[in-house]
Amino acid sequence: MKLTFVDEVRVWYKMYSVWFFAILGILPDLYNLAVDNHLLDGGNAPAFLARAINVIAFAGAASRLVKQAVVSKEAEKQASIRLERESQLAADAADQPVKAQGGGGLNPDPGGETPPPPPV
Repeated sequence: MKLTFVDEVRVWYKMYSVWFFAILGILPDLYNLAVDNHLLDGGNAPAFLARAINVIAFAGAASRLVKQAVVSKEAEKQASIRLERESQLAADAADQPVKAQGGGGLNPDPGGETPPPPPV
């Protein structure tokens, strides 16, 4: 299994999901710090819970930075479908005859006949 990273891995610090996991990872330590400094009443966070949250946060941030083969294949498939659709629309537009467009101003329909006036 070859491990490849997402294209934006060099700017990992700009990804909101990485920030979320980083903040989630330090929450138990911030809670314990607040309890130790008597800012909050209560006991420290259980060690097992704190380590479990840290592991989940690390795994989440790491998985965000790894390119997933299934997702990249699906994105390539969607891009090829979009490109094919756009090229088909461009070909259809090229096949259509050019129709005179109304020009606005005093004579709104310079290419066609003027409609009769409404009955009185």
